[in-house]
Amino acid sequence: MNIIKIIIFVWLGVRVRRFKGHQSFVNSCDVSDNPTMICSGSDDGTVRLWDSRRRHCVKTLNSKYQVLYMI
Repeated sequence: MNIIKIIIFVWLGVRVRRFKGHQSFVNSCDVSDNPTMICSGSDDGTVRLWDSRRRHCVKTLNSKYQVLYMI
């Protein structure tokens, strides 16, 4: 089982944090207004909500479809 790492970049392209959890490519990612929560969507059909301070997944939402983007 190959775990894809989620890499969060700032505007200059510098890696800030690395998270493990999705089983396929991550297509979208967004940060909350207060940068404590991160939401990511993947080809594995999951949307994950992350605690950016502790670097772990708080909640996983499953779908039978790929998650291409989030609004």
